[in-house]
Amino acid sequence: MGLFTSAKAEAKFKKIKEEGCVVTLSVEIPAQEMTDATQTALVRVQSRAQIPGFRPGKAPLAVVTQHFTGRARQEAVDVLLRKHIPTALDSLKLRAVEAPAIEDMKWEEGQPLALTLAVEVAPTPTAKDYAKIPVKRKPRSADASAL
Repeated sequence: MGLFTSAKAEAKFKKIKEEGCVVTLSVEIPAQEMTDATQTALVRVQSRAQIPGFRPGKAPLAVVTQHFTGRARQEAVDVLLRKHIPTALDSLKLRAVEAPAIEDMKWEEGQPLALTLAVEVAPTPTAKDYAKIPVKRKPRSADASAL
């Protein structure tokens, strides 16, 4: 969790399409959670920021925000993805073979973070018409010498 917490709005997960072993997911993370994660990331960046005119880690948050907003947003997205991708896979009952690839990501201030992910999943084999396969059995008998 972060330093800035608020009332919980749940992330939304939806399976868009399934082509073979690749599943495309839509993930929507609430705007408030993204804003909180960005603020938390800015505080982390502030603690180690080196800005001319300030001692390392001592710059005001407003100055750090001016210089490192992009970096803080990227850190916030990374943290939220590590948190929500396993939840999305569990809720949709998917067994990922490898880490999901981000196909599309949209986020504007005050709007939810919308992601489209491509996930390669383990195949689910299905047996078809196996009852029709002819099987010949050789009769075996147990005699006293085999025991």
